Amino acid sequence: MIYALKKKNGDIGEYYFAYWVTKYFGWPCRLLDIDLGLDAQVEICNPKHNAIGKFIAVQIKSTQSNKKSVSLHLDNLKYWKAMEEPVIVARIINVTKVPEIYWKIVNTKSIDKLIKKAEKNKEKKTTLNFSDNDCLTKEHKEEFRLLPALKNIEILEAQSKKVKEKFEEWVLPFYDVQEKEYNMNTIGCDDDFIENFDSLCFDMDTVKNCEFFDEIIDNFYNRLIEYPKLVEVFEVYKNLAITYIGSLKHNSKLDVLQRWKEHPYHSDLAYIVNNN
Repeated sequence: MIYALKKKNGDIGEYYFAYWVTKYFGWPCRLLDIDLGLDAQVEICNPKHNAIGKFIAVQIKSTQSNKKSVSLHLDNLKYWKAMEEPVIVARIINVTKVPEIYWKIVNTKSIDKLIKKAEKNKEKKTTLNFSDNDCLTKEHKEEFRLLPALKNIEILEAQSKKVKEKFEEWVLPFYDVQEKEYNMNTIGCDDDFIENFDSLCFDMDTVKNCEFFDEIIDNFYNRLIEYPKLVEVFEVYKNLAITYIGSLKHNSKLDVLQRWKEHPYHSDLAYIVNNN
């Protein structure tokens, strides 16, 4: 029985990757017996070395050469796209000498471009290229820890866009072109507007309940497009609601205000009623 060179290099790469992650990150790395597009699973631990139930799936591609690019098959790309866990491709060069590991997360929005390229290719494959900046180092540990959050950016953005578009058109009539601001000079608020604001408050809760929301906001806010726009819409609504509620207080519409302070209305609305 021949132990083929390709098989040997593949085994070396897998063992080396597991060794490297365990040594430098201090995390478990399980090599998978059955290869269905994945070779390993990294379990993320917190700074106190406790496993947090989050995983990174890994496809390992090894070579004796210093060639950094790898070929990816369409079937694998579609499989990875369907996965909830972050999937990285690890390219290990010079595997029998002084190995270097290069890596990229692949199942983010960019995977659609890879799938399209593979679909157009006769062999149903496409190429993933790595640069020197993709070389794995000990400094990447925190970035690895945040990969599940990075994967969820797209979910947060999709939810934010949906809510933003739902409420954006309702607030546009309040834009004063001459004053270049949102106010009640061109159109007056009414109780229906407050009902919409209440609904927006609950939708904002749904958006903020996106898994890893706090980690995304703290570490990847500069990558967000739709969520900051949603926040702007929310602030416009809130400021108009404050103005309108203030006018009701001035006109002693206390029965209406009392209703908005109670269940099932949102606590944000009750806070505005109580404090403005």
